[in-house]
Amino acid sequence: MDKVALLRDGKTVGEMTIAPEGLYTVFHACVFALEDAVQAVYLVGETGEIRLGVLEKKGLGGDIVRRLSNQSYRPIGKVKHGAVRLAQDSPWQPLGQGQCPYLKGQKVGDGWWKPWGGGVKIAVPYSPSKPYPLMRFFCFAQMEQIEKTPYLVVALSEQEHPVV
Repeated sequence: MDKVALLRDGKTVGEMTIAPEGLYTVFHACVFALEDAVQAVYLVGETGEIRLGVLEKKGLGGDIVRRLSNQSYRPIGKVKHGAVRLAQDSPWQPLGQGQCPYLKGQKVGDGWWKPWGGGVKIAVPYSPSKPYPLMRFFCFAQMEQIEKTPYLVVALSEQEHPVV
């Protein structure tokens, strides 16, 4: 069993135990003091992150226990620490930072990604004069506005399959 810190804005606010159980791993995250806002816990790995879920209030603090298959969190690499954030949607992050655990080695140009439902959403700027860089997902992409700019957005599961 390993223990890692739970961080909020770079400060330790709790701890998470990571207990392997065969093909699964149990994650138990506890925060020392829980704010009134709904908070979510994320696993932060070497190459990305996955949302575990929302903390349940326990006394002054809160906790969450999740059992994940080892394959479901493998794309993020070794877990470095946990993160506690408001439970609203995660902010978009630039694809160029290399933290997206999906599409390794693929050239997608400018774009954004964010954790979503155990997988990710990937947004690529829409251009009627340029081909869509993720052709295998073109039929599953939806047009969305991000900061007043049109993007084609595709949602992918943990197994990198499109989610409709």
